[in-house]
Amino acid sequence: MKPSPAAPDQFLQLVRQAEPRLLRMAQRMAGQREIAQDLVQEAVLKGWEMVKAGRLEIGPGTESWLRQATAHAFLNWRRRESKRKTDELAEHHEPADHDPMQQPQQRLEHLDRMEWLRQGMNEISEDHCAIIALVDLEEMSYQEAAAVLNLPTGTVRSRLSRARVALANALLRLRPEMDVKF
Repeated sequence: MKPSPAAPDQFLQLVRQAEPRLLRMAQRMAGQREIAQDLVQEAVLKGWEMVKAGRLEIGPGTESWLRQATAHAFLNWRRRESKRKTDELAEHHEPADHDPMQQPQQRLEHLDRMEWLRQGMNEISEDHCAIIALVDLEEMSYQEAAAVLNLPTGTVRSRLSRARVALANALLRLRPEMDVKF
């Protein structure tokens, strides 16, 4: 089935609407804006190829498909990264609720905690990282995360429990003096 002549415009409009959400999800998974942009671009290109081939219809389910494709792009990227054993630190970003009048000491403490969390996320498996990013950071429901990862809801719940324990252990290994609670 060949896409309609309006398909490029429809797909572009859908991507423009979904892009902020896709980028936020990818950035929380990968911890780096540049990598997140690459992951989303990979998913969008794959989506367009699927539309052109007639294997993906543009409609209400397209954004969900793009979320899944972004999550899979992340998992593939993490596998490649772990094979290369690189340990690059994520660049620092302003917190969403950044107050320009915030004290420098508070800002440094916040950045330090964020870096500690990023390091901990780099220590755990890509499956654990993805599930924590989706449920705890993106605040998706178990059902939404299950749809993105193409897993049963029960599997998401059990993996999330194990992922939280793995992250807590990684954080404690990095800084034994800190109190980690989930």
